[in-house]
Amino acid sequence: VVGYKIAGNLNYYSNSAPVDSAAVELSGAGSETLFTDRDGHYQFSALSSATYTVKPIKQDDIGNSISPYDAALVLRDYVGLETLDAYQRVAADVTANGDVTPFDAAKILQYYVGLIEQLPVGKDWTFVPTSFAMNNTNWASAPDSVSFEPLVSDTTANFLGIIYGDVSGNWAGAPAVRPAATTDVRTVSLENLPGEEGTVSLPVKVDKGSGIVSAGLSITYDSSLLKAVGVSTTELTSGYLVAERIGEGEIKIALAGAKPLEEGGPLLNITFEVLEAVEKHSSSPLTITDVQLNEGRIPAVSRSGYLVAPPPREFALSQNYPNPFNPTTTIEYQLPVETKVELNIYNLLGQKVRQLVNRRQKAGYYAVRWDGRDEAGREVAAGIYLYRLQAEGFSRTKRLVILK
Repeated sequence: VVGYKIAGNLNYYSNSAPVDSAAVELSGAGSETLFTDRDGHYQFSALSSATYTVKPIKQDDIGNSISPYDAALVLRDYVGLETLDAYQRVAADVTANGDVTPFDAAKILQYYVGLIEQLPVGKDWTFVPTSFAMNNTNWASAPDSVSFEPLVSDTTANFLGIIYGDVSGNWAGAPAVRPAATTDVRTVSLENLPGEEGTVSLPVKVDKGSGIVSAGLSITYDSSLLKAVGVSTTELTSGYLVAERIGEGEIKIALAGAKPLEEGGPLLNITFEVLEAVEKHSSSPLTITDVQLNEGRIPAVSRSGYLVAPPPREFALSQNYPNPFNPTTTIEYQLPVETKVELNIYNLLGQKVRQLVNRRQKAGYYAVRWDGRDEAGREVAAGIYLYRLQAEGFSRTKRLVILK
């Protein structure tokens, strides 16, 4: 009898999303390759009564399905905080050794940040026939094809697709966007770094840590000023796995652990070498370009930092410029510590003409403009005036000249 057919559908294991553009190979009495349509469907027709094997194959098209959260699920399963089902175990066993261990989690992190281009299993996808009753005992021996010995009627052969590394089942047929499981938005932030030549440590902080088991970050910076050296965990994330890939002006980081965090604080410390001191009044941004907490299940916003001039070592008041001036001049001063600051203009009789600063200020470099007017907004007469800086036991007075 001639004219049998083998047809079926390829769907994703976690959400039944159709797997399109997958190659389906027919071998045995005949050899043919088809590609699944947009509904994940395929069909071989006009087959004789003979022996055939059907095997789906697919590479790439994994979207953003692999993240540090997948590594965290592996770790949680390993220590008994979570139990993966049989299909998740296939996805988790990226070393293809029939076991799921922290080494698989480490390889997932390395793949996420780009330290390795391919997971050790050597392929992106596998497919398991739905006719195979897979469970947590036999998952490691799951077949990736179906044979008919011989084909004696029209037959259906359906498969479930699995992306190696996608333990959470996040793939949806396109770049995956996992909807947030909570509206409790967290803030991941960078502090400012002192731009003084040498080695400095940059903490990456989260304001609220509860429930976090994984984080993925990308940070950019000026490679002419900074050189990333490495990443380390903190007391808060002690015992977590971390992987990083350092590029030219960019670092990508993955962090995963088994036990959820209970509080906020520093997640990581990034060590930088400052190649060139930052000049006063200037700065260079350190920007978080991407952040994921628990694969997006916990929504997050980021706050970037800056490489700034190192704090002064002493108090100082500079000569105003220009001097003489008309109509405005700039007065610069520096503070080595946070302190209450007063900066006033006086005439030669010692009478206060204008108060320019009267507040508490942090350590740093400051510049204030004076427009040659008194407290009432009137232009002062031409001549010599004094300006005085007072701050925490420091007092310094200099002269300036107004021309008309």
